[in-house]
Amino acid sequence: MTPLVAMQTDLRAALDEITARGHKSRVLVGGVYDPFDDVDATVLQAVYASYGANLTVGEITWLRGLRADLNTAMQQVATEYAKKNVSFVPIDLSAGQIQTLADFAPFHPNDLGQPAIADAFNAAL
Repeated sequence: MTPLVAMQTDLRAALDEITARGHKSRVLVGGVYDPFDDVDATVLQAVYASYGANLTVGEITWLRGLRADLNTAMQQVATEYAKKNVSFVPIDLSAGQIQTLADFAPFHPNDLGQPAIADAFNAAL
């Protein structure tokens, strides 16, 4: 079983447990944002190198593909459970909403990114 299939299996089990409780609560499955902010991988590699981070263009491309695959897998499961009031919420952060390599927690949402995530969930309600 691949890690994505295992994640889907675990997500289905969690959704089965939640929906089996009999109430009609909305369940929102949040997507994974692109921590690289859609910047060209070659540019990112140069920026990371200036901070001593050794991410290659290939690794950045692989990570972006993994993120896309993860979102697709979660969205597929959420769609299977749509009749049980489950929805997938894509999270799209843009420039200025993600901490930089110079910040305390690189790749994490910053003070602008956190409200953007909350807004995405609120819009789905």
